[in-house]
Amino acid sequence: MSTNYGSFTKKEWVKKWKASPRHVKMSHINPSMPSSKTSHTLTNLPWHATSILTQLRTGHVALHLFLKKIKAADSALCPHCLKPESVPHYLLYCKRFPDAHCQLRFRVSKAATLLSKLLSSKKVILHTLFYIACSKRFKNYVDFADHG
Repeated sequence: MSTNYGSFTKKEWVKKWKASPRHVKMSHINPSMPSSKTSHTLTNLPWHATSILTQLRTGHVALHLFLKKIKAADSALCPHCLKPESVPHYLLYCKRFPDAHCQLRFRVSKAATLLSKLLSSKKVILHTLFYIACSKRFKNYVDFADHG
């Protein structure tokens, strides 16, 4: 029995997704998209957690690189590192949050160096959310640290 995605079957939806310009960008984070596993992981989280993860996965998030692109910031650079403040920079390289990075590396080991794991792995996502809360980088992000 095929799953229905609006007026499309899953097979048709996957074909349309792979033809989408977003597929190339998102496949670096999660090559299995669209998948029911990813959907299940995200839908079982509080809405604010799903929201920030979706923003980070798409790159449409309040980091300077995106804010500059939409003309909401004068510079695309991280004020601390003076490198483009992108999602990989924030999650993997930024020196602004050394304690949060250290905790993340301690909790998830090598997965802390892989953007795809940080944003897609069911076992790692809660630790990523803990990192986000500890960094206090996103003012409107509800503190998820107590749940990590």
